[in-house]
Amino acid sequence: MLKPRDILHTEFRRVLRGYNPVQVDEFLRRVVVEYEALAQENMALKQAGAKVATQPDQAATAQAEEILAKARREAEEIIAEARKKMEAEKQQLLAWHKEAAACMQQVAALVEECRTLFNRGLDSTAALDAMLKNWLEAAPQKDGSPK
Repeated sequence: MLKPRDILHTEFRRVLRGYNPVQVDEFLRRVVVEYEALAQENMALKQAGAKVATQPDQAATAQAEEILAKARREAEEIIAEARKKMEAEKQQLLAWHKEAAACMQQVAALVEECRTLFNRGLDSTAALDAMLKNWLEAAPQKDGSPK
């Protein structure tokens, strides 16, 4: 990059019909002064730009925080609704479980009652069988004589 002193110390060859050296020197001094001012302003702007580039945009940060807060609220609502549904389904399952347990008890009682009736039937059948045998043995034969 061209420095102000480079402008100031640049020498031009003199020619017979050239420019007035005093005017050229005065102009170069003005250019150097303005160039130094522009160089300082440029440096200050670069430093300010670097500082701004490292600081987050406050509006963007606020918007991001607002979006994040909204997302958190929505997530909490979704979780609360899911928990509510889960609790309702849990209660329904518990009710079905109790109903199934009551049905199982009824089935067990019916099975026991069937066993009892079956055993009674067996006992009755054995008693009837014994009665028939006794009756047949006691019954007279066709010719009227006892056996």
